[in-house]
Amino acid sequence: MRKYLFAIALVMACAVFAQNPPRELVATSNLDSRVELAWKSPAPEVTTYEIAYDDGTGGGIDEAERNDILSVRFTPTERCSLLAIKYFGYCPFPELNVEIGVYADNGSGRPNIYSPIYTTEHTIISGWQTVDLSEAGLTFDAGEEFHLGIKKIVSPDTFPHYIIHDPSPVPEQRSWWFDYSDFGFYPVPGDLQIRAIVTYGSRVMELSAEPVGKRTVPYDSPAPEEFVSPTSAEDVEYYNIYRGHLPDTSALEFLDVTTDTFYTDEDVTNDEVYYYAVKAYHTGRGLSGFSNLVCAVPRTHSSTATLDTLIYDDGSPDATAFYSEGNGFGTVLPINQVGQLKSLLYRFNTSGQFKPQIWSVDADEYPDSLLLSATSWLPVSTPGWREVNVEGWHTLIVDRPVLAGCIVGDFTTGLAVDVPGRIQSYDYGGGTWSPLPDSTYMIRAVIEYYDDCAYFHIRKGWNLVGVPVYFEDNSVAHIFPTAFGGVAYRWKFSTETESWAYDTTHTINAGEGYWIYSSVDTSYMLCGGIPIRTMDIALHPGWNLISGISRTDGIANYEIETYPNGILGTYIYLYTYDPVAREMVEATRILPGRGYFILSMDSGALIMR
Repeated sequence: MRKYLFAIALVMACAVFAQNPPRELVATSNLDSRVELAWKSPAPEVTTYEIAYDDGTGGGIDEAERNDILSVRFTPTERCSLLAIKYFGYCPFPELNVEIGVYADNGSGRPNIYSPIYTTEHTIISGWQTVDLSEAGLTFDAGEEFHLGIKKIVSPDTFPHYIIHDPSPVPEQRSWWFDYSDFGFYPVPGDLQIRAIVTYGSRVMELSAEPVGKRTVPYDSPAPEEFVSPTSAEDVEYYNIYRGHLPDTSALEFLDVTTDTFYTDEDVTNDEVYYYAVKAYHTGRGLSGFSNLVCAVPRTHSSTATLDTLIYDDGSPDATAFYSEGNGFGTVLPINQVGQLKSLLYRFNTSGQFKPQIWSVDADEYPDSLLLSATSWLPVSTPGWREVNVEGWHTLIVDRPVLAGCIVGDFTTGLAVDVPGRIQSYDYGGGTWSPLPDSTYMIRAVIEYYDDCAYFHIRKGWNLVGVPVYFEDNSVAHIFPTAFGGVAYRWKFSTETESWAYDTTHTINAGEGYWIYSSVDTSYMLCGGIPIRTMDIALHPGWNLISGISRTDGIANYEIETYPNGILGTYIYLYTYDPVAREMVEATRILPGRGYFILSMDSGALIMR
């Protein structure tokens, strides 16, 4: 069973050939020592036509409430196969779904909405959009009327979406509004900008009672002259498979040949990135152009563990500090990695009792708020290093500097001091912290990290996150259980409009960054995924929202590679969101579990190793 789907698919431009290339190539990543490929055979070339009654200028706006239907009646002049619906809409909200319906005429010029011939869901966007209906296999004879309708299916009703119409008077009433509130039909002034894309002649695909599948292809630009039918070309003799290590078809090399529409590449090395494309050999016409380019990485399920002790003293005590009961000491641990705080180490020069504490710090590394505190006093029986098992006490994920504190139970407890100090320490007296100049209290921390785990410290409010491992369940609800509504927000690039826009999603993909809104402050870890030790991420011109790989110390700016070289410019602009300060901040490294905006000057790939 394939549990982990492909991570990245990069669509590349190729030369135009008379014969069609294979379609919809996909590669399955995260399989141990193999990559599985699958594609669709080339489609035949068909000439398509638009049946349109509007003049394309637009004008008024019709808003639909939930379960309302806006439709247009079409009358073909000759036998035709319906391939797609094209319409002009407006929707300011991402992922607002509508239902596209094909209806027979009810005998009075209106759609028989109670017995649709075919329906499919579609995510409405602003502008012209085309939805593929060819899998329904619908064919209409000359003069056989049918209706294309758009139904709003989501709630609440306050979410608007609009279908633009031409308000100019029309000689024949073809556009209708079905009002669900009173089950009545009302004529729409002018023509709705809903059009039918058809091919004339013989049947493209036989009508089946239940379509094999449903597929939507939304985009802002006008429909192409050639619309691809799901029917496959019949003149393909075999397929050539190509492979390489760069996201460039010119860098691919021939790998193998097959007569199937699937292939398993077992000559691969785990954690290496591979790119694939396929060509079809057409009888009498030779090889086609490349299919789309896809990326895959074979991976083993095995994981490794990292234990890192943060040491900022020289190991030799220079002095002993004492404080009265209820007061104490603290040292800032400038953490610049991600992991679970496993334990704290305190160097005592005299016996006594103490309470360990962990504080957050502000941008100036001043103690800000208490994160954790022991509920009772812990004993110090002999001088030396005393370890506190934080892991068994609380799950605390650290991804930024914290202060490790030591509150003493009596005046005889003495903490070791290193003079001069390498990092900032503080004294705690009377409920306030005061800096200790030129000295460091001897407090250390042990950070634990498994590269098959995802570590998160989610703060209340907005968080910019990513996932450095692959999970079988990649839903937002599973990975980020505190995300409001089980929804994440992604910054998505449209190759059709060459523009960026926010979109909502219920699933998380590796390599992408996401905004989530949490109502609570929480720390947790998810384990059992497949570690991502290498990854290539598609980049487009502008600000790209990305995330990192499973590497505890992250990837520094100077380690970032791209293909082609130089698309990030001479200075790398990398930013992340600080949920504590609630502002965007410049970053110097890409840490696992976080999301980052990175500025690219051109299209290409970000290479992380």
